[in-house]
Amino acid sequence: MSMAKKFSNMPGVPPRVASIARDCKDSYDEAMSNFEKAMNALPERDFGTVNIMLSAVITDMGDCEDGLSSTRSIFPISDYAEKLTNMTSNCLAIASLIQD
Repeated sequence: MSMAKKFSNMPGVPPRVASIARDCKDSYDEAMSNFEKAMNALPERDFGTVNIMLSAVITDMGDCEDGLSSTRSIFPISDYAEKLTNMTSNCLAIASLIQD
């Protein structure tokens, strides 16, 4: 989130790109909230909520990446989104093993 915020406020960043970076910050905020909801659902073994919230994180990261890729530039934020998406996919796989 801090990287997206920092990038959106950097001097010389075109307004459209800064707007996309702010959207990414919002996506990261939403992803953090969804992770928290997933974690809160675990003790109650509410795997439906866990799966929905983790899937939403992947969507949030995809939305950010779609916006960034539309600029046809390379951004350091993309590295974070890719890692977070991979980590979330791993969490979904683990959740499916736990619920069986």
